[in-house]
Amino acid sequence: MMRWLTPFHILCYYTAWFACILSAGAENPWLGPLITLPLVFIQWLVQRSQRDTKGIYTFIVMSCFFGIVIDTLLLRTGLITFSANKWPGFMTPPWMITLWLSFAALVFFCLRNFFQRYLLAGILSAIGFPLAYYAGAHFHSATIRHPFFSLFILGLLAGLGIPALLFTFNKLGDKI
Repeated sequence: MMRWLTPFHILCYYTAWFACILSAGAENPWLGPLITLPLVFIQWLVQRSQRDTKGIYTFIVMSCFFGIVIDTLLLRTGLITFSANKWPGFMTPPWMITLWLSFAALVFFCLRNFFQRYLLAGILSAIGFPLAYYAGAHFHSATIRHPFFSLFILGLLAGLGIPALLFTFNKLGDKI
């Protein structure tokens, strides 16, 4: 892999993250996805030129499905509400779905060496996801009710769910 690819993917992810979070905080649900989707497409084109995209579609679909399930659980239980959600209140907003898409691209293109390290993935997810959601709430893209409890539940879901996602992808990724 070329040395500039990892920083490139990280830059794309954080550009997407801030675009989605800040635009949602400003009650503009579509600006973030309009910025994120071309970024992910560019990431895919760059990786495709390196012949490094085998399995990406499966991983993106699995990751987005996982994200929608997690966010919907958080919404349905009332632990988190998202700003700028023009869809029914029990569904995760489109800007969150595109964030999951961007997250999947970052993980797939930069962290595949960790796909077999389930414990490390679980620990990092249990810490990183609550921090990301907390930061997003700070920018008014979400409201977290009962912050300690909600973020603990999110950390638990991510800490168990991301390793399960990776395990499932490792077992089924080439078969579906």
